[in-house]
Amino acid sequence: MNNKFSYTFHISNGKSSIKNKSTLTKCIRHNIRGYGNNDTSNIKVLVGSSNVEDVKKDFEEVYFRLFHSAIEEYNKNQKRKDRRILDYFDHVSNDNKTDIATEIIIQVGDKNNKPKLDFTNFYLGQIERFKKKCPNFEIVHASLHFDETTPHLHILGIPYGEYGRGLSKRVSKTKVFTKKTLEELQNNMREGYNFVNQNIKKGRNHDFSVAEYIRIQKNIEEKIRKETEKLLREQEDIKKQNEELFKKQNALKKQKLNLRNRVREIDNKLRVIDNKLRVIERNIETIEKNIKIEYSNSINRINKIECDFKSMYNDDKILERVFSDKSMVDMFKSQYEEIRDDISQETRNKLRKQKNNDIDNLMNIERKKIEEYKRQNGLYQNDVNYDL
Repeated sequence: MNNKFSYTFHISNGKSSIKNKSTLTKCIRHNIRGYGNNDTSNIKVLVGSSNVEDVKKDFEEVYFRLFHSAIEEYNKNQKRKDRRILDYFDHVSNDNKTDIATEIIIQVGDKNNKPKLDFTNFYLGQIERFKKKCPNFEIVHASLHFDETTPHLHILGIPYGEYGRGLSKRVSKTKVFTKKTLEELQNNMREGYNFVNQNIKKGRNHDFSVAEYIRIQKNIEEKIRKETEKLLREQEDIKKQNEELFKKQNALKKQKLNLRNRVREIDNKLRVIDNKLRVIERNIETIEKNIKIEYSNSINRINKIECDFKSMYNDDKILERVFSDKSMVDMFKSQYEEIRDDISQETRNKLRKQKNNDIDNLMNIERKKIEEYKRQNGLYQNDVNYDL
């Protein structure tokens, strides 16, 4: 077994500083386990009261005793009432630059090597030695804890110093615990203490001077700052990515809406064209029907004329009355035979073909009109994109 116990002498600083009445109350409540039904059997109060409110009153009384005279003298020299200090305890509590109290934690041993004996007398000796070596620190409360890893002592007090200007006596942790005085105090508190033939060695990781503690705090704060900046940058990047995605999403929504509107517009135009095509087709059917009727009527008329002519042609008496000369009748008949031969089936076919060509030409004209309408309105099917 290791016959040396580590020794830790720690002064509150940074986040553990006691800045105002609120943090002081929390510290007192923690030190005496003043949380309702908490077990206080493993807590020994070596200096001061065991009640939270009484300890707070003790601090107010010590403040009054230490600084009352200096406050009265200071207020006499102040011509402006707003610069006078009515209650120094409240004044310090409201000053963010000054700690209202200071806590010192002294511990012997650690979780790997802790003493089994009651160290109460040792810690009482530490309190007395501290009073002698640090006269400008007024101890208001001290409690010994046995309910954690190893017995350790919490000292609560008020460091103060003398000044030539302004308030002649003030609370001042930085004046009492300079780098030099703190190192001397720590070494002196550690020296000359042997307990049951066991040496006390310097503790690791906890025994810091003010300068060392500040340096460590700065390193921690720097790491926290860098991590915070990194997280903020990542957060900003994510925010920018979300903004870009949001913009793209809106653009796609707008594009989709435009395409839908375009499709609706094209559908409406197609419906208009379909209606026009139906009208044109009906017109073409009507025209074709009328042409056929007219063609049929023309054929009938020709046939009637031919029939009438035949009847007249076969009646010599009529021809003689027309021509009044038989020689002229014979000549007419001869010429008629030639003409009738010319009017053959081929001639009739040509006439029918001509009529059909007229119908085709009319339909082609209407189709060209439709194609031109499509081209002007961009309604060709291959120009329409329905992918949404």
